[in-house]
Amino acid sequence: MFTRRYASVIVFLAILLALYYLPASRDTLGQRPWANKAIHEPTACYGPRGGLLSNNSDDQVTPIDLDIPYPIAPFGSHDELSLSRTWMTADIKYGPYGYGDEREGYNRKKVNWEHVNWGRLQDACAARNQARFGAIANVSSRGRMVPPNPVAPRSAWSRTEKVTGRTAIVLRGYDTYNYAPEDLLNIRSLIVEAGLSTGGNYAVYLLVDIREKEHEIYMSEANYTAALEKFVPVELHSIAVLFDETLLENWYPKTATHHPNFQIYQLLQLFAHYYPEYDHFWQLELDVRFSGHTAHYLDALDAFARKQPRKQSLERSSYLYIPSIHGTYANFTSLIDATLDGGGVWGPVEIPDVKPAGPKPSVSSQEDEFSWGVGEDADLIATNPCSNVTWTEDWVYRDWIHNFQNGVDTPRIFCAPAITRSSRRLLAAVHDAQAEKGLTIPSEATVSSFALWHGLKIVFPPQPMYQNPPRDLKEMDVFFNGGPPNASRGAMAKGDGFYNARPHYDITNTATWWWSSPFPGYIFRNWLDQKENEELPFLLHKDAEGRVWAPNLALHPVKTN
Repeated sequence: MFTRRYASVIVFLAILLALYYLPASRDTLGQRPWANKAIHEPTACYGPRGGLLSNNSDDQVTPIDLDIPYPIAPFGSHDELSLSRTWMTADIKYGPYGYGDEREGYNRKKVNWEHVNWGRLQDACAARNQARFGAIANVSSRGRMVPPNPVAPRSAWSRTEKVTGRTAIVLRGYDTYNYAPEDLLNIRSLIVEAGLSTGGNYAVYLLVDIREKEHEIYMSEANYTAALEKFVPVELHSIAVLFDETLLENWYPKTATHHPNFQIYQLLQLFAHYYPEYDHFWQLELDVRFSGHTAHYLDALDAFARKQPRKQSLERSSYLYIPSIHGTYANFTSLIDATLDGGGVWGPVEIPDVKPAGPKPSVSSQEDEFSWGVGEDADLIATNPCSNVTWTEDWVYRDWIHNFQNGVDTPRIFCAPAITRSSRRLLAAVHDAQAEKGLTIPSEATVSSFALWHGLKIVFPPQPMYQNPPRDLKEMDVFFNGGPPNASRGAMAKGDGFYNARPHYDITNTATWWWSSPFPGYIFRNWLDQKENEELPFLLHKDAEGRVWAPNLALHPVKTN
């Protein structure tokens, strides 16, 4: 039970929120409503050294063009994403955030990182750009999510007229996580490169799962503060939001479980509820790394997804795009279309449990000239191909489905890992279904399947990915995609790499981006501090001065715990 005093505070806050935000119909959750505003250039923001980032070279991260051959990605494409073929040393990338500051010759102003208030810096940045964003809410003063007010409907969502075009980057941590120095370098880089250097287009938060309920963080302010001080580094206090399963149990009493292994999106759904000023929400694990400029990479994924038509987007997103096999992405699109004779998944895939919230097409798929959806933000950006759950042979969660009328026959897709960008309207749709009906499927299938049922836009941008060692790409096309598009399977990819992966870990677990692979960590360790007894990964380049350069890509997982 809550203490009387703390419960009254919660009710008071709930009333204030209710007065400020009237319940919204999901019909008003349109895309990019800010697009007709007057265009304002981003205003420069202050960095951790106290100066404007635009004026302070110590805070700046500048990718470099080197006159050397660039490693061509066998999967995905820098060119198709308009992603620069640039390089960085660890010092260029992480030097502004304290990398190497213990060494002689560190030529940047040193920072006492425990005294940096990242929440205030992000707040000040958003305030300086208020002409672009309109009404804003502070990062540093919003550090609470509480169980629902018992007198208010659990599924009520707040108004969305204040949507601004901003994106939240939500990092997932837990109470016993040991924040290694490179974790802190990574978090600082996300805040500065994505948040501050863009004038506040992004804001970074850290959600911390307090797995031991004995800390009773909802009982009192003192308990919450004690847990914050015990489990989160001082530097991250202002961006941290603590929770435990009590929150999820109270908001979603009908779902089969609240454990993050099965329901990693429940907390993100609630985060979107409490932070309605963001259009989109990147869910990143703490073991994700960007070897290039973070904002440039995320912006490239966003821009590619926005340009994609809805037509056959799901089918394209099921493939691991291989340029040497598929040609340009435009040619790949034509291959899919020819196989489907202009057809494919079109609008919502309706099931009896869900009333679609997304738009319905006004013409048939064959009549559409790949125009519907172009210029529309993707509701879901996946970071790996999306696959048909019912086709899987060894996915342990294939038949894990609860409270659906058609049970295991319900059409579902999964996109693993659960590192995605979700729109607020997609998260609202999942929230409603789980709060009202307890519809429950595994984490990796949650937002993708709900997007399928609601007719929302799904895109897997072809981000660059490498293998170690490199393999024959014709064989890899068969292994991951099942070979060329095939009409008998609806032009969906179907290869053992995604549908029967367990016997083939020697192939799948060698990628720069996967749910489980030692290669990203091997690259990252050698980039930051090459070991004399380790051979330099082929992706890295050592110059005549001994500096190690990394190409522009995303890495996952890079484990420190």
